[in-house]
Amino acid sequence: MVLILAVVAVLVVVALVVLVVLYNGLQRDRQLVREAWAQIDVMLARRHRLVTDLAAVAAAAAAYERKATEEVIAARAAAESADGPARRGEAEVALDRGVAQVFAVAEAYPDLQADATFARLQRELVQSEDDVSAARRYYNGRVRRYQDRRATFPSSVLAGPLSFGPAEYFQVERDAREAPHVT
Repeated sequence: MVLILAVVAVLVVVALVVLVVLYNGLQRDRQLVREAWAQIDVMLARRHRLVTDLAAVAAAAAAYERKATEEVIAARAAAESADGPARRGEAEVALDRGVAQVFAVAEAYPDLQADATFARLQRELVQSEDDVSAARRYYNGRVRRYQDRRATFPSSVLAGPLSFGPAEYFQVERDAREAPHVT
């Protein structure tokens, strides 16, 4: 009888250890997804500041082209207020289109293209785009790992009942993945 109780106790302890390890793995992966998103959020905030500065310089140099700069400012505001990775990705694509319009305006104004501040902001924006792209790849990798863990046995047994919900990927359209071209 004592031997049976000892075996049952060992099995219960092993089961509890397995459950704790599975729970901690899910929790760690979910936290890594959150941290990766926080990194993207910081990079996007920097990008938004650069876009605002770029639009301001373009507006000052090309006063007749206010429409493009106003549209990019509106797109930036929409991107900042977008909630969640999926909606944020859509808003960032719209912002990319606005930035492309500002660059098109710059091509029509040689003085603006020659402006040192505008050129510096363009370079910084390209670097910012590259940083966001790298962070997006890292974030989506973390999401993929978390989703895989949620979906595979034995973690899937815990994921649903313990509210380990799905994470959204941060995606942009294929043509918006490239950094804006600097002329």
